[in-house]
Amino acid sequence: MPSHRDTEKEALLQELATLPGDFVQAAISAAYFNPVRGVTQLKDHIYQSNKSDKQDTESEHKLSTFGSLRWHAEQLGGAVGTMVPYYLLNKTVGLAGVSKFLTPFATGALMEGVFRPVEKVEGDFSKARIVNALTGTATFGTLGHLPGYLKSRDVLRFQIEQPWLINSFTSDLKRHIASGAAAGLVDTESRSIFSGKGLNTNAQEIAQSVYAYGALGGLMRSATEVAPALTKGRTINDIVQTSSYLSDRAKVDPVAKELIIEHGEKRVNAKDRSTSQDIYDLFAHAKVAEAIELKSNLENGNLIEAKGQTLKSIPELLTTNLPLEEYPFYSYHPTRAYSEAFKNFSKKGTSFLGVGFDSVVIKLEDGTALKISSQLRTNGKGNRFFDMPILEEGVFETEPIVNGVMEDPTSGAWQQIQLQLLEESGRGVNYLVQPVAFTKIPVSLCERFRNHLSKIGHDFWDWQRDGMEKQDQLGFFDGRIALLDYFAVEPTEVVKARKEKKAREESKSVDQRIEELLGAP
Repeated sequence: MPSHRDTEKEALLQELATLPGDFVQAAISAAYFNPVRGVTQLKDHIYQSNKSDKQDTESEHKLSTFGSLRWHAEQLGGAVGTMVPYYLLNKTVGLAGVSKFLTPFATGALMEGVFRPVEKVEGDFSKARIVNALTGTATFGTLGHLPGYLKSRDVLRFQIEQPWLINSFTSDLKRHIASGAAAGLVDTESRSIFSGKGLNTNAQEIAQSVYAYGALGGLMRSATEVAPALTKGRTINDIVQTSSYLSDRAKVDPVAKELIIEHGEKRVNAKDRSTSQDIYDLFAHAKVAEAIELKSNLENGNLIEAKGQTLKSIPELLTTNLPLEEYPFYSYHPTRAYSEAFKNFSKKGTSFLGVGFDSVVIKLEDGTALKISSQLRTNGKGNRFFDMPILEEGVFETEPIVNGVMEDPTSGAWQQIQLQLLEESGRGVNYLVQPVAFTKIPVSLCERFRNHLSKIGHDFWDWQRDGMEKQDQLGFFDGRIALLDYFAVEPTEVVKARKEKKAREESKSVDQRIEELLGAP
């Protein structure tokens, strides 16, 4: 003879086996049979047809026990099914020219007044239809407009510290569930009041209505998220909310907050390279690319260490003949002087990252960047909050120019100045090591960076060349945009004084200025 526990277990398994069917049956009834039955009842009432009873009981079935598994399945299935006539009616009402504000009220009146069947216990058919229509107006009006009110409260609550919480899916889902629950309470109470019974105090009826409409509200919001999430990816708001690193970073980064407010609804698809690039463009400060694992899409950038590259000593690299069309400023540098200075440098390099007026940049074997120049003197730069950090810094003193050690085949004016600087007392070949950063900074973010610095008394003066933005002056590092060329940003008063001096020198010719720099008589 089976024990009591075995009997209970068997009963539970039987109930679980019926849940999918209960869910589907409730969904089909709410989506199709109930609306058809409601319209048929109304048609028969208008035309006084005898084909079917106005309060048809064919679809009635044994009520499940409140709170049971079957009850939950039926409530959730009913919520899913209700979305079908709701969305069809909502769309139809909108196309009919009803204003956006009135659409939820009109949809509710039709849902309950036309498509909801009247049951025998509701009494007079006409009165029940009117009560249903009024109740639907109040209920679906609440469901349609309360999320907007709750969102306005969230704007006041989160816009300063955590703006991504305003429009994230999780926050919006909570608002819709809360609005659905409130609509359920409105449904129960308004139905009782319009029926002339006063407030409904039946806790079970209230709980059932709150549960059913809360589920409906949540499902309505979820339904609008599924397709975009699958095809276009998650929004930036959602990515930030689910990442403690990103949210903590954005709390203290004013530019990141500005970007979230402006672009938080943008969706990110990790499989779409063009979209992944948009993330860098839109939200570089918050390191979204790492959060959604886009490293595989950055193989052509500087963030991923190249494998299998040949390691060379720094002098070997410096004596490489680089194509001038790709590195036009390479001939400006006394590279043989640099080679002599770095003959005992322990680290090896893999390739050139760039060559500018002031420095030659080499990628080292450990993935960092070596900058070499006779003019690189940081003088405290590199420690500002917007600077790329300096991992190592030093100077190699050079011997006087003798025995052709410092000779170079080129004779450009800029290189003559560099050589002269090397001869000066106390000067040498300076270098520093920085982390490698992704330097393809979009112009829009360069402008934001520049504007932000101007507000705190700094001028990003060297951000254009020949009218074009020098996007390689900045790089993505540690979840933020950092300045790679420390000398491109100076205090505003320093830049102002320099411009004034430049204005005084404009009358002099190029030859005169070169002669003065070289100390010619």
